[in-house]
Amino acid sequence: MDATPKGGIYKSTNQGDSWTNTLPTNERIFSITVSPNNWIWAGTYDGKVVYSSDSGNTWERDTIATDILWTIKSNNLNNIFAGGGSGNSWMYRTTNLGASWELVYSYQYFGIQGIAIDDSNVIYANRYNVRLISSDNGSTWETIGGPSLESLYLDKYHNFYAGPGHRSLDNLNTWVGIGPGSARPYAFIDSLVFAGTSHGVYLFDPSYQPYIGDNYFPLALGNKWQFNSHCET
Repeated sequence: MDATPKGGIYKSTNQGDSWTNTLPTNERIFSITVSPNNWIWAGTYDGKVVYSSDSGNTWERDTIATDILWTIKSNNLNNIFAGGGSGNSWMYRTTNLGASWELVYSYQYFGIQGIAIDDSNVIYANRYNVRLISSDNGSTWETIGGPSLESLYLDKYHNFYAGPGHRSLDNLNTWVGIGPGSARPYAFIDSLVFAGTSHGVYLFDPSYQPYIGDNYFPLALGNKWQFNSHCET
């Protein structure tokens, strides 16, 4: 599945060779996730949660806020967490597949721009210069200060990534710059890291051995990030 801030949720059933818009709409889609029961959940610019229980054939809508829903994630119990805000921060939770939503976090500044949930159902969230952690399904939160970051992603090795171009190897306590500095969305396949930027997609492959020659790329010895110019937008 793929979502676009220009409107619509697209589905591919052939590994990306072709795409069908399952939700033709002018609503701007800012986040999307799939819960373990295969329901699709998406967040909109104006605070709606759009969801489908039949692979995108039909859709329902819940209005839970009045501004941008930046991020939406599911734990392995099919509890859905939606975070957003522009002038303030908030996070809502549903434990009954959208029948009702409850506010589990709020703050007067910034916005929740990233949520990640690990296999133990610990919830991590990014609120600009603060990271949030909850081990009780969002009832209480621990806060960790740090650099100003956007988004939040978690790989299978429990490493965290956030834009622009940062990684944490110690459960959000410290962050270092890594790869393209403009990267914000990340995706993972085992140890491969894909980083999206406004001008293309970068791939980090720890097994990659840079080649020195006329067509050597990237242009730094030992740099394991590769740029795919065919993904330029």
